Amino acid sequence: MAVLLFGIAVEGLGAEVPWEARATIGITLAAIVLWASEVIPFGLTSLLVLVSLVMTGACTVEVALSGFSKGAVYLIVGGMMMAQAVNHTALGKRLTYALMARTKGDMKRILWAVILVPQMLALFIPATSVRTALLLPLVLSIVNVLHLPERSGAKKQLLVGLAFGANVSGTAILPAAIGNVLTVEILDIYLKHSISYIDWFWYTFPVWFAMIPTTWWCIRRAFPAERETHHALTAVMQQKLQALGPLTSEEKRCLLILAGTVFLWMSAEWHGLDPAIPALLAVVAMSLPGVGVATWREVVQVDYGLVLLLGSTLSLGIVLNNSGAIDVVTQWLKGAWFVHLAEAPFLLIVVMIVMAHLYHLVVSNISTAVVTFLPMVIGVALEMGVNPVVLSVLSAITILYGFLLVVETLPTVLVHGTGEINQRDFWRAGVPLTVGSIMILTLVAVTWWKWITFA
Repeated sequence: MAVLLFGIAVEGLGAEVPWEARATIGITLAAIVLWASEVIPFGLTSLLVLVSLVMTGACTVEVALSGFSKGAVYLIVGGMMMAQAVNHTALGKRLTYALMARTKGDMKRILWAVILVPQMLALFIPATSVRTALLLPLVLSIVNVLHLPERSGAKKQLLVGLAFGANVSGTAILPAAIGNVLTVEILDIYLKHSISYIDWFWYTFPVWFAMIPTTWWCIRRAFPAERETHHALTAVMQQKLQALGPLTSEEKRCLLILAGTVFLWMSAEWHGLDPAIPALLAVVAMSLPGVGVATWREVVQVDYGLVLLLGSTLSLGIVLNNSGAIDVVTQWLKGAWFVHLAEAPFLLIVVMIVMAHLYHLVVSNISTAVVTFLPMVIGVALEMGVNPVVLSVLSAITILYGFLLVVETLPTVLVHGTGEINQRDFWRAGVPLTVGSIMILTLVAVTWWKWITFA
């Protein structure tokens, strides 16, 4: 199928379209199929994309590898290394145990805690998959402590709550989701428009704050708990917390490094450092003998397939722009009916959100969806005379919210992998939550984004 789509694009677009544009569009379509189907690993597809761009003459080797020079790659690499270092301390467990001990065994509060912990970890663990992987064993431990029966509503609440809570946790913190970082890079590549850590938070925090209780409510409605109070949990969590003892010197150093990193991210407008630099500084501090909290050998245990995926998708975005491929797509879309929606901003926003959701259902990988969808959004927005930054951020946040299919996000994949929950369970809570997210994004776009300077 991938080879067929490449051939159709190259031959079907016609000789009037430059070869570089045709080859790039063909490679993009083929890559989408391979990334979506996962017939080969993500990292291997990423290498295939890089090789194909050069071998077909779509671009030079320097351009094909240029995505790896972007700060986004090193921000994610630094974030994964930071997460490895943090995982070698008891900070994540300590936070979870402390929150769970305060729930008093009430299922309403327990679900709140499961959803809120990823939001807190998002401040210093910049990957939804890492946050989920860190918390999943703890949530399964809670399930065991509560002695929840097979297929119980309470068990589904906790597992779906972790998956969806992790998805939502990437909303307002720029480094907290790969899609956010890619969006900032795409806007810089295509529009020379920069968005800082504070800017991103300023734009998106109303969506984040609204999505957290909406997620809780949708999950509670989808999976009624057979029993609302579990007194045993409080005692177990307090025991686990006491077993950890007071904060160790290692944990204190880790907290100090994390606080300094977040401060540097938040004060980027003062010092001008790319967000990748504070992340890399944190990695250095966390790895230094006598100062750090983990060894270098432990810190570098990261997923290099994800690094290849990120760098190759950024390179693909650059080639799509340089080759004129996006101009070809934009010209094709000029006659589409939704171009005329510029006259009805409210309807335009709703349509773009729905289109982003549908696109993400087809292109399940968030990085691929962002890098291939946003250039089209930018081209169409410029053609329509509307703010491309607004539509790009709107689309990026929508793509982050993959609540319908297991394969849409890594948190849902990880939770589904436990065997304790199935696709139908995600639908039960995901359909109303998707509708709720559309309503929230639309409301924020037509109110908050009109009140602030969004440019």
